[in-house]
Formats: sequence, structure tokens, C-alpha cells
Amino acid sequence: MGIRLQSQVVALTLTLLSVCAVAQGELTIQRVFPQRIYCTPGETQQFEIAVANPDATAASAQLVVSLVRDLDTTLPLLTEPFSVEPGQTKTWTVPWKAEPWLGIEVRAALLRDGQALTTKSDYFTCARTIHARPRDELLRRTEAFPQPVRHAFCRPALG
Repeated sequence: MGIRLQSQVVALTLTLLSVCAVAQGELTIQRVFPQRIYCTPGETQQFEIAVANPDATAASAQLVVSLVRDLDTTLPLLTEPFSVEPGQTKTWTVPWKAEPWLGIEVRAALLRDGQALTTKSDYFTCARTIHARPRDELLRRTEAFPQPVRHAFCRPALG
């Protein structure tokens, strides 16, 4: 019984050591932050990317920052190899001249040997106006009480 218990303790110890070795810290993307969530075309939008190294040794990778629009159209903004000292954070500010695109994802990825270590993203939009209709058209309306809008995906309006 004693030998069997010792072998189980040894097996458990080896398992815990291997889990600890695998779970050591790695480069992480702390922040992907668009300067504004709404911008207008022609403005300079800036993105702040922060990468941290929690390890006890220096680490290196390649940072790839891109914009994704229309679900699958990607515009690369920055591709840069870098290294971060232990316990430090490195920050980039990436500028972009805004285009009139709606629903844009700014995505940062860390690559090493062509494999993605981690990715993180945030969203913003760029449009000429935040209104569905131009403001002048809304002001020209003469109806005191406009009719309720009926959409195919809504219940019919009462009345």
C-alpha cells in the first residue's frame, strides 16, 4: 500500500510541474484602444496598442495591427517585430486617415514563427453623419405627428 501511494504522489507531482511549466506567462495584449468610437472621414484616428511581458525573461514577437471592415476586408496598418523586457509593457500609437466605413474592427495580433500567440480587438465607426437622414430633411418635414415606421421585422403598428 505504501509503494502504491508513493507512486501516486510522484505522478501527481510530475503532473503539477508540467502544468506549471506550460502555464508560465507569455506576451499578452493588454489594450487595443481606438482614440474615438466615432470619427468622420478625413480625420486622423489613432489606435493605442499595449503589449505586456509578465515573464522573468525578455520575449519577442511580431505585432500586426489591421482594420477589418465589411466582415472580411482587411487593411494592414502596422507589422513590426519587437521585444519586451521582463515585467515591462510596450505601447504603440498607430495613426490612420479615416475613411467612411461603418462597423470597423481594429485588430492586433502577436505572431511568433508565423503562429498567432494572441489577438485582441475593439470596434469603432466612421461616417459622414451620425443621423440616418440628413438634418435638413428632418427639419423640412411638415407632419406634426409622423406616421409610425413599419418594418418587415416588427409587429404592425397599432392604429
